[in-house]
Amino acid sequence: MYEHLAEIEKRFEDVEVKLLRQNYILTQPIYAERAKLVQKIPHFWAIVAEEAPEEIDRRIQPCDTAALSLLQQIEVTRFEVLHDAPETGEPRSVKIVFSFRENPLFEDQVLEKKFWYRRGKDGWTGLVSDPVRIHWKKGKDVTEGLLDEAVDLFEVTIQIKEVEGQMANQSRKDHSMQERLDELLTLHQNLADKLANNLKIVPQDAVSFFAWFGYRGREVSAEESAEANRKETHMRNNLKSGNEIVAGKLIEAQDGDGKEVGSIVSKAISLDELDGNELDHEIFPAGEELAVAISEDLFPGAIKYFTQAQEKDATDSNEEEDAGESDSDSEGSTGSEEPATKRLKTGP
Repeated sequence: MYEHLAEIEKRFEDVEVKLLRQNYILTQPIYAERAKLVQKIPHFWAIVAEEAPEEIDRRIQPCDTAALSLLQQIEVTRFEVLHDAPETGEPRSVKIVFSFRENPLFEDQVLEKKFWYRRGKDGWTGLVSDPVRIHWKKGKDVTEGLLDEAVDLFEVTIQIKEVEGQMANQSRKDHSMQERLDELLTLHQNLADKLANNLKIVPQDAVSFFAWFGYRGREVSAEESAEANRKETHMRNNLKSGNEIVAGKLIEAQDGDGKEVGSIVSKAISLDELDGNELDHEIFPAGEELAVAISEDLFPGAIKYFTQAQEKDATDSNEEEDAGESDSDSEGSTGSEEPATKRLKTGP
C-alpha cells in the first residue's frame, strides 16, 4: 500500500519535471526579448538584486554590495535541455551567469556556475556543482580565503582521481606514480584540515554571498547518477507490474520454481546523514537552496522585483514631499496653533 502511495508521488514529480522542461522551451524567446529591453534600463539587474526575496537577501552581506550594485546581467539556462530534443534532458540542472561592470572586489566580468541534478546510489537526489574561482583584487577577498581554499581542495581531488585512473590502467606498478599519489593525498589532507579549521572560525550567517561559488554538494558522479536512475526506473517498472517491496527492497516476481528473479534496493537519506567529511569542507551548505531561489524566483520574477523597487521609490518620494510640506506649515504657524501633523502615505 505505502509503496504504491510513494509511486503516486513520484508520478506527480514526473509531471512537474515535464512541465518545467516544456516551460523552459516555450519561454526562451520571451526571456530573450526581455534581455534586450532591460539592457536599455540603467542598473536594472542591480535593482532587482536589491529587491531579492528573503531566501536570497539573507545570504547577502554588507561587504557584497560593492560588487552586486554593479551587476549588469543575470542569465539562467537549463543546459541539459536540448532544443533539438526537448522531450529529453534534465531541466533541474541549471547554469547561472552573473555579468558585472568594473567593480572594486574582483577582476572577473563574468562569473558562471553550473549545477547538475544528480541521483546517488543511496537514493539521494539534488544539485551538485564544481567550485568556481574568483580572481580577487588585492585585499578584497570577501570570503576571507574560504573560496580559494575550496577551489584548491577540489583541484587536488581531481588530480588524485586522474592519477588513480592512470594507475588502474597499468599492468605493472609504477613507483613514481605511487609517490605522486602519496604527495597529492598528503596535500589533500592538509588542505582539508585547513579549510575545516577556517570554517569553524567564520560563522555561517556571516559568510559572503560570493562563497556560494564554492558550493559542491554531494560527491555524485554522472556515472553513478545514470546507474542510480536506471535502477530507479527498473524498480518503478517492476512495481507497476505488481511486484512487492519489503523493507525498502523490491522483490520481483518469482519464476515457476519459486526462485527470485532479481531485486533492487533504494533508500533515501536526509542531509543530516551525509558523510561528515563532505559537510566539513562545504563552505556554503545552502548552495542548492540559493541556486533554486535564483533560477526559479529571482530570474523569472525580475520584472516584478524591479517594479516593486520603483513603487517603493515613488512612495518614499511622496513621503519626503509630505514631510517637507509639514515642516513648512509648522514653521509658518503662530505659537497658539497646534503643530501640523506629518502625513505619511502607506505603500501599495
